[in-house]
Amino acid sequence: MTTPTGTRRPPAPDCNLLWASSHGTCAHPTCDRPLVVFDGGRWATLGEIAHIRAHSPDGPRFDSTWTGSADSYENCLLLCRDHHRLIDSNPDAYPVDTLLEWKRQHEIVEPGYRLEVMSHIAAPPPAARLAVVRDQALMGLGETLTTRSRVALLGLSGAGKTEMARQWLTSRGGEYSFRWWVRGHGRETLANDLASLAPLLGLPATRGQLVELQAAAVRDELSARGAWLLVVDNASSPMDLADLLPAESGHVIVTSQDQSWSGVVPPLLVPPLTDAEAIELLRRSPALDSADQDDLRRLVSECRGHPLVVDQAAGYIARTGMGVSDYTELLRTRRPETLDRSAGRPDVRFSESIQMALDQVGSDSHDILAIMAQVAPGPFEIRSVPDFERSGDPEESQDWSRFRFEDALANLRAFSLVQREGNTLVAHDLVTDVVGSALTEAQRFTAFSRAVWTLLEQLPDRPSESFEWPTMERLLPHALAVLERVEGLGRGEVFSLATVRIHDRLGVYFGGRGQHDRAREHFDRGLELMQDRGLTDSSMYGSLLHNLGNLHAELGDSVNAETLLRQALQVKERALGENALLVGISCGALGAVLEATGDWDEARRYHERAASIYRHNDNHGWTANALIDLAAIARQDDRPEDADSLLRNAIDEADLSGDAIPERVTARLRLADLRASASDLPGATKLASAARTIAGTSAAPVQLAAALEAQGRYLTWMGLEQAGLHLSRRALGVWKQVYATDPIRYGKALGNYGYGLVLAGRPDLALEPLQQSQAQLEQVLPAEDETVAVARLLTAKAQMHLLDEPSARELLEVIAADAEPGSEAVDEALHILSLIDGAAPEADGQAD
Repeated sequence: MTTPTGTRRPPAPDCNLLWASSHGTCAHPTCDRPLVVFDGGRWATLGEIAHIRAHSPDGPRFDSTWTGSADSYENCLLLCRDHHRLIDSNPDAYPVDTLLEWKRQHEIVEPGYRLEVMSHIAAPPPAARLAVVRDQALMGLGETLTTRSRVALLGLSGAGKTEMARQWLTSRGGEYSFRWWVRGHGRETLANDLASLAPLLGLPATRGQLVELQAAAVRDELSARGAWLLVVDNASSPMDLADLLPAESGHVIVTSQDQSWSGVVPPLLVPPLTDAEAIELLRRSPALDSADQDDLRRLVSECRGHPLVVDQAAGYIARTGMGVSDYTELLRTRRPETLDRSAGRPDVRFSESIQMALDQVGSDSHDILAIMAQVAPGPFEIRSVPDFERSGDPEESQDWSRFRFEDALANLRAFSLVQREGNTLVAHDLVTDVVGSALTEAQRFTAFSRAVWTLLEQLPDRPSESFEWPTMERLLPHALAVLERVEGLGRGEVFSLATVRIHDRLGVYFGGRGQHDRAREHFDRGLELMQDRGLTDSSMYGSLLHNLGNLHAELGDSVNAETLLRQALQVKERALGENALLVGISCGALGAVLEATGDWDEARRYHERAASIYRHNDNHGWTANALIDLAAIARQDDRPEDADSLLRNAIDEADLSGDAIPERVTARLRLADLRASASDLPGATKLASAARTIAGTSAAPVQLAAALEAQGRYLTWMGLEQAGLHLSRRALGVWKQVYATDPIRYGKALGNYGYGLVLAGRPDLALEPLQQSQAQLEQVLPAEDETVAVARLLTAKAQMHLLDEPSARELLEVIAADAEPGSEAVDEALHILSLIDGAAPEADGQAD
């Protein structure tokens, strides 16, 4: 709305009331010009607010006896520019009484009156300088409003909330009887704007201290009607405003940075611009309308879909004349400084908008963002913030109080500076860039110390286990970012042990996922850091040796595995004492390697020592682990009764430890296998089913696949082929998903599935998965490897069942030639070859 230059204007509520009650048209009786027009994608106001009585004696129609305010609603009317000049240039022809009558006749509003010329209290704000219609976002808003009458558009400053609401309001004229835009930045403002709507609803206007009552009357009147739209723009806290919103009979759109609206009104986070929308927006600028498409695509990638950042880029490029690729490089390498450059207009810059919010949230909130600036973009869990200032030592931190932490998060959410789900926080990486760049060296060191401490608290103790993989996948980018930042800070010695711990956890994780090269890189780097700092007698050094030894064992390298595990055991014994839990874990791992080399007696001694240490430490899960290993040796020694007893004890121990998922499942599956070998297939099936339930409810896919595979095998042996094959196929699907990056493990699982089909009497179905298993393992393992020999042997057995003797003979001869002499696979291959001439093949045996 406009007024002549140099004149005064009424307060905003009076302006709103005047425009609304005037229907957006000139008050002159013979003039029907609309003073609000929609042109070029935005609303424009052509009218002027005229004073009936002048402010000063020199003005037209000054009345010294009148005691009211010259800027009040009662002393103003709405005119087009021509009639405004006409009445002021000839005040004698247009006295006060005449203009008051014009006003009265012009502003009569009957109950139920429908505005045709102007259907909102005041025009919404003009479109953004470079506005683009966001079809996908508007579709999401429309879907919400089809089922809910209210929606809160939430997001960071400059995210496009107001523009999205404006586009909805201006494009839905035929759907609403009333479309009104009011301001929500404070209760007084919203109450005044709502009160200004009273004449449109046939309610008497009130002023002064009665504004709250008038706003409540408007709210109640709207609640009784339908087919209206009310936009509450830039809303502050819902605690201040929620009771002023009308009930669910029309549509209410709230725009706000304050995420606490999500607990009052259904929230809709304003999404970032799509690449196509961002490019279209950039091309609205004449300086970029012919820019190279690939250059623009790279630029919008760095803008992260934030409308204000895209607009700022377009303005700065237009102002400076620099190339798109040059600006993109600045935004990529010097983002905080670039975001602080304006486009030469009075618009708020992105960095300035963030700083304005930071100035209001307080130092604690700033500290949380500083932590998030040290890790990678994306979800990061923070339950509290370590406070190093109390002790002065990062190794002796204390947590903030819970209320202090929650209050700080509440302040951040009030400006959408973080999104929160439980204890997981997400901050826009442009925000953390701005925050991180403003930190002093001391602040950055403290923030990084807190980030490292917080990360270490979350890294699982058993990252190789499948039920911990989702946690590791979430933490992996943050762990890698922390490792990279250690070098950049130049404070590597301070964080050496923390860095080594991160390398160790990542190595164990990648080993569990079958990414052996990546695992070895992290173990080697951790050992190198420990050696450089002379820490080779520490327990952490022993743990690295231990885990690297396990990796060699996983790869079948028993010689190096045994050497590394013996070294690890010695280091841990010196550092921790003979009865430490970590010493027991190394004893168990060494026993497993000795089993693989056939040294059963020494393997048993190490497992027995491990069990003794675990009991000494009252650790039920690891005790169960040792008992499972001892049961395997008892079975190898042909002592099934001892194996049975050990496994039942293992189940009891594992069940005492709720988080010992691998042990709870493995003990039951080992006992099931023992029962099956004694022809107790119903008992074996029952144990496998129990193991399956534990793994399924614990989200442990590796253990679940093993349980499904075992149960399917037993059902097949019981003659329930269809049920058994169904479970075997499910197991294979889980294995495929779990070991997508581990061709060896998936190849073995594929072979086991195929051989299960052989045992089920369906060699015709088995041959294809067996050949796939064989081909996959031959690609990644040497020909002499035992795993390749077993895969070939299983395929040969299927061919024998299919009476394809020539193909089977050829494959058995390859096994005898390539595999290590004396191995079980070679011995069985030679035995079958000796029986081929006129004898039935022995097709039983154990799958790998």
